[in-house]
Amino acid sequence: MLIIKLLMRKKILVNSIIEGVETLFCPNCQNEINEDMNYCPHCGYQIKRCPHCHSIIKEGEQYCSTCGHLLHPNEQIGGYYQPLFYDEDPIQDEKPTSSFKDIPVNKKVNKIFVLICAVVLAILTAISYEYIYHGPSLNATNYQTDLPQADMVISQETNTSSQIGNINQNGLAYFDGENLYMSNDQGYLVSMDKNLDNRQTLMTQVSEYIQVYDNHLYYTDKNHYLCQASLNGEDQQTLISQAVYYVYIVNDHIYYQRDDDNESIYVYDLQTKQETKLNDRKSYRLNVVDQVIYYTSTDGIYRVQTDGKNDEKVLSGSYHNLIYQNGWLYYMDDEGTISCLDVENLQTDILKERAVQFLNINDQYLFYQSMDGSVVRYELSTKQEKTVYNGLVESGFIVGDKLILKTYTSTYQQDSYFVIMDFDGAQQQRLFFDGSGDYI
Repeated sequence: MLIIKLLMRKKILVNSIIEGVETLFCPNCQNEINEDMNYCPHCGYQIKRCPHCHSIIKEGEQYCSTCGHLLHPNEQIGGYYQPLFYDEDPIQDEKPTSSFKDIPVNKKVNKIFVLICAVVLAILTAISYEYIYHGPSLNATNYQTDLPQADMVISQETNTSSQIGNINQNGLAYFDGENLYMSNDQGYLVSMDKNLDNRQTLMTQVSEYIQVYDNHLYYTDKNHYLCQASLNGEDQQTLISQAVYYVYIVNDHIYYQRDDDNESIYVYDLQTKQETKLNDRKSYRLNVVDQVIYYTSTDGIYRVQTDGKNDEKVLSGSYHNLIYQNGWLYYMDDEGTISCLDVENLQTDILKERAVQFLNINDQYLFYQSMDGSVVRYELSTKQEKTVYNGLVESGFIVGDKLILKTYTSTYQQDSYFVIMDFDGAQQQRLFFDGSGDYI
């Protein structure tokens, strides 16, 4: 019976080809069906077709037997999606194939050209390294470098408010009118004259809160112990064997915050060698003004007398870098707003909003870091602003008529360097070389 059906199918197929009509057969019972039928009239089998060539396909076939089209592309097999390629080539009966010829490639390498490119790249790399690391600064502000530059000379005295601002930023620089004492890139205590000459390293240890008083150096060591030494770095001795911060010296008294005792304020008498506790509150950014100490705590700005009496809050909030000047307290809040407070009537005035950091102040200018990362000079009398430095800044110290910025290369690197400049930023100079402490 099967042989007879096959012979009949062959005969019908031959006749159909001759007549130009395509004849279809049910894949289940092999009987002839019409092209537009969805079900076989002989056995009821559902007729399925390839979506690509419309040939009849059988149940369970993964690929079309006529064109090789993938019938179930989104079906998951073994936990993974069916890949877009397969090992066996699909049947491509009576389908034209395309052939491509490889484009000939000249595989001969021009060695001279490659060598020239390598040499040029090496030269450009060396020039870039020298400019970035050995240049006068990484300041992006453009100035006319072809004009003759005057020698950098520190003049004038450092006023009281600027010195307070220096101390509030770890006191890394101090100018006594003749010599500059500061921590170098390694944190060692060094000195130089007002012309930035006669440089010498006084101590090869980390030093902060540097001050000169009565021909002696005062500083904190790597443990933040309060120490004393001669101006040449000799005769070193420890005064307080406890970690202290915000060290400020006035009238034979050293005021500081003691870390081990609830960060409270203490005073050390240089004459009697006695230490006295002044309050029992977390205290930061000390401002010793006459007989009053202004300071910040966790919940506001306070003031207490230098004998420890009348400890009171003057302003509620969280504030940063508190600096007293001429009857006003300058500070910045958590929102980046720089304001000032009249200490007599406790009235406030907003100076600048959306600042990143309040750096320092003197009688004429206030310096802050703006949202774009630049250091801006704000003139107190006219409220005019001028960008003096473009770059990432950690702190800013005022020494006489100069601004020293401690900068760093990026937020992901800890390497920092010091740049000294005039208040208008026109004349700038790096102080040390490549973070090694060597002088430029």
